[in-house]
Amino acid sequence: MSTAGPTPISAPLDGGLLIEASAGTGKTHTLTTLATRLVVEAGHGIEDLLIVTFTVAATGELRTRIWQTLRAARDAVRDAATGASGQARELAAHWRHLGIQDAEVRLTRAIRDFDRATITTIHGFCQR
Repeated sequence: MSTAGPTPISAPLDGGLLIEASAGTGKTHTLTTLATRLVVEAGHGIEDLLIVTFTVAATGELRTRIWQTLRAARDAVRDAATGASGQARELAAHWRHLGIQDAEVRLTRAIRDFDRATITTIHGFCQR
């Protein structure tokens, strides 16, 4: 019998987070959710996060998907009736439940500062 761990929406944000899984298991969804939660719930700037993956292609995909998730979450916070993704609606509902008032401000800041995000390959990070 396997024990399920926390979900991306319920995982604690007060320590290092390591995600290991094989292809097609939802790593990108998990990473985008966690990065967005760290911006809103923990108040981190996007430039404070270190997001590392194996390949250049995966880095590009993560960069695009995190950007899209930040924007979709901001839109969902602004207007709960928007046609946002299920992920963005779930995040917005989670923040309303937590009583977070400045989610839109934090998301807007992360979007504005996104060019300062560190989303890189392992070897690229080590070379820095």
